[in-house]
Amino acid sequence: MTIDCHALVASSDIARYPIAEGVPALKPGELEDFPQAETLLDCVGDKLSGAVLVQRGRFYGNDNSLICDLAAENPSLRALCSVETREGGCGRIAGELLARRNVSGLRFMEPEKGADISWLAGENARHAWNALAAKGAIADVHFFPWNRAEGLEALAGLLRDYPEVPVLIDNLASCGIEQGAPDFGVDAAVSEIAEHGHVALKFSAMTLGRANKEELEINELLGRFIALLGAERIVWGTDIIAPGTTILAANEQAQNALSALDEMTRHALLHGNAAQLFGF
Repeated sequence: MTIDCHALVASSDIARYPIAEGVPALKPGELEDFPQAETLLDCVGDKLSGAVLVQRGRFYGNDNSLICDLAAENPSLRALCSVETREGGCGRIAGELLARRNVSGLRFMEPEKGADISWLAGENARHAWNALAAKGAIADVHFFPWNRAEGLEALAGLLRDYPEVPVLIDNLASCGIEQGAPDFGVDAAVSEIAEHGHVALKFSAMTLGRANKEELEINELLGRFIALLGAERIVWGTDIIAPGTTILAANEQAQNALSALDEMTRHALLHGNAAQLFGF
């Protein structure tokens, strides 16, 4: 079975989990059509051996109530929370979240397009990193193509300053995999990051979608990153999935996509590495 390291869920119970103020207006049916928490819970322990819930800022901003409640109630779930890392109190808030049951770490992502890198490496953001170091918790970092270079440069400094913090980077560090074999967009920036043994990369349904669109061989693509980091430093998570696709279906697609890899490698990428990193 698979451990999904990037499960995004919502709840139609808006009285208990209201939509955050200030988020762009939702489209009709957007909340209801998104993967629902109840559906994920039905899969965990049956088709999925575990899942890591990642905060869905599109709906809930930095109110992590939904994923924290779910993780606290289910030993097969973990949570990666978000905080406003540009504010002075983020270290205290981060510490409070990390003290909650089955909260494994924090997610760092650009809060709005064009924001400077202070959300990751600013003076206030470092208070959140200090909280991670104190708890031995995970930093999950997301880069977009437009802030990748700046972000990886800033992250390189953080990796030197916080060698005790495990770091997980989404979507294969947003490498230009469309460039194809033999390097699949692996450049000096990600090669430098990979030299730090406490860094792991995550591939997702979006990664598989990009590979399929470019008609890339997924075993060759992942083989390049395995050569870079080792098979023990790569994990799987669905992330954003196509409308109408369930989390369970996305995980089954990942299992099928990796069928050409040997059994030991496939198990490591889909289960074993996540179990060790998140303590399942």
